[in-house]
Amino acid sequence: MHVGWIVKIALITTGLGNVWRGYERFAFDLFDLLKEEIDITLFKGAGETNSREKVIPHLGRDRFLSRIPWLRNASRGPYYFEVLSFLTFLLPHLISERYDIVHFTDCPLANFFFHLRTKLKLDLHFRTLYTNGNPVIDFSCARVDFLHQLTPGQVEALMAFGIPESKIILLPFGVHSNRFGASGIQDTRNRLCAKYGIQQSKRVILAVSAINRLHKRIDYLIDEVARLGPEYFLLVAGHMEDRSVEALAKRLLYDRFKFIHIPFEELNQIYQLADVFVMCSLVEGFGLAFVEAMCARVPVIAHLSPHYRWMVGDERSLTDLTVENNLSGKIKELLGDPEMAKEIVDRNYASAVERFDWAFLKNRYIEMYRSVAQSSKGSTTFSCHSKAIVQIV
Repeated sequence: MHVGWIVKIALITTGLGNVWRGYERFAFDLFDLLKEEIDITLFKGAGETNSREKVIPHLGRDRFLSRIPWLRNASRGPYYFEVLSFLTFLLPHLISERYDIVHFTDCPLANFFFHLRTKLKLDLHFRTLYTNGNPVIDFSCARVDFLHQLTPGQVEALMAFGIPESKIILLPFGVHSNRFGASGIQDTRNRLCAKYGIQQSKRVILAVSAINRLHKRIDYLIDEVARLGPEYFLLVAGHMEDRSVEALAKRLLYDRFKFIHIPFEELNQIYQLADVFVMCSLVEGFGLAFVEAMCARVPVIAHLSPHYRWMVGDERSLTDLTVENNLSGKIKELLGDPEMAKEIVDRNYASAVERFDWAFLKNRYIEMYRSVAQSSKGSTTFSCHSKAIVQIV
C-alpha cells in the first residue's frame, strides 16, 4: 500500500458484470485505479473472481425476478429484491472480514443497513458510505454515515432537505479521458458500422442510456429523431428497461434505429460511431456518459438546466428538451455548422478533462476514504455533528 494509513474498504455494486450503467463503470474504474494504493475489495454481481474481486450470489433483476408478473408493477420491483438477495450473501463477508468502510452505489442498501442496525440491533462496526448517483433525495440519504454526492446542486438540495453538511462529501465521477482518443476514428467508425449494420453514410445520433420513458426519456428522443430526414440514424447503447420504447421506435423509425447492450470493454469505442451525442433526461445525479462523450470529442446535447450548465464547457450544447422540435433543431444546427461544432467540442473537451479526469480526482478519492475512516462514525439521524468534510470540485 502506498498511503500512510491502513483501512479495509468494501466497494459494492450489485449490477457490475450484468448491467453497464454509470454506477458500474464508476465502481469498476475506481477499484482498478485504487487497488494498488489501498486495501479495497470489490463485491459485484458477475465476472472474474479473485482475492480482491468477489462475485456474490443473488437473484438477478433480469433473470428469475423479471419472470415474476406481480413484481413488474410493484413499488418494490426486481431491482429491490436483487439487492436484498445480494445483501443476504454479502453480509457474512462484511462482518467476518472486518471492513472499516462499506462503500456502495445501490440505494436500497442504505435502508437495509439502517434497519439491520436499528431494528435487528446488529453491531455493524463499519462506516457506511453511499454514492448517491440518483437525482432523488429521500430518507435513505439520512440513514448512512456519509453521503458521497456528485454535483454542487445535489449538495445544496440535500442540505435544504435537512442533511447536515458534515455527512456530505462532494466529488464527481471520473473518466480516463485518454481512452477516448481521436486516433484511428474513421477506421474504428467503419468497423463499428459494419459490426452493427449501420450504413456509413448515416449521421448517427448516439445515446448511452438505460432504455426507458420516465427518467431517460428515450421516447422523446425517438419522436425527435423521427422529425429528421432519412440520413439520420438513432443508436442507443444501454440496458433495456421498457420494451414499449422499442415498439415505438419500430413504428416511427422503421429501420433507422438500433438498441444494443454491449460489453463494458467495448463501451469506450462506441462514441466514435457518433456524429452527435444526446442525453434527454431532464434531471440526473451526474451523467457519466455525457462526460465520456465530451472526452471523445463528440458534439453533445442536453437539457438547459443548472445541472448541465455545470457540466458543459460551452452552453451552446444545451437547449430546452421539454419543447417539441428543440432537440431535432439543435441536432441540425450543430451538424449544419462544422466550424461552430468544433469550437463547442474543443471547449467541452478541455473542461471535461480539467475537471473530471481520474488523474485529477484519484487523490481526492483516497482523501475521501481517509476522511471517512478518521472521522467519528456519523449518526444515522439528522443530528451528526462530526467535522465537515465537504469537498467542492
